[in-house]
Amino acid sequence: MNNRTGRGFSLDPASPNRLAPGKRTMSTLHAYVVCDEGGPRLVGGTSGGDGQAQWNVQVLDAVFRRGLSAQAAIDAPRWELTPGTDPANLDEPYELRVDPRLDPRLIDGLRRRGHVIGDQPLGLLGAAQAVMLHPDGTQDGGADPRADGSVMTLD
Repeated sequence: MNNRTGRGFSLDPASPNRLAPGKRTMSTLHAYVVCDEGGPRLVGGTSGGDGQAQWNVQVLDAVFRRGLSAQAAIDAPRWELTPGTDPANLDEPYELRVDPRLDPRLIDGLRRRGHVIGDQPLGLLGAAQAVMLHPDGTQDGGADPRADGSVMTLD
């Protein structure tokens, strides 16, 4: 059982998400560990329902493709396509929710291509945390300004 049981299942017998023996509701528990030949290199995750997979990929992309530190990757503007898989909002129209810090030219270009854009307050686009473990034994981490959290070093 998880907190999605009350939202993910339906009591409607015609619903594909009806509560029944042997069925599982969707779960958005989404943490990661990235390893290479030397072992773990990045551990992290975020809260936030259906956005978790989207935001985690954005953080991973920022670290491994763009070369940002954990904190810079977490601080970076993010986006979310909604609705996701939560039955409570499946009937809502598609919308791309964007961090208002994204380049306005990018947002205008998305609108011109037909995307419905909804600005979101900073706190509604995740609460990522991550720790990078470098090959030389040093560590650095990041805590999301969108939520409570902090980074501590262990000496």
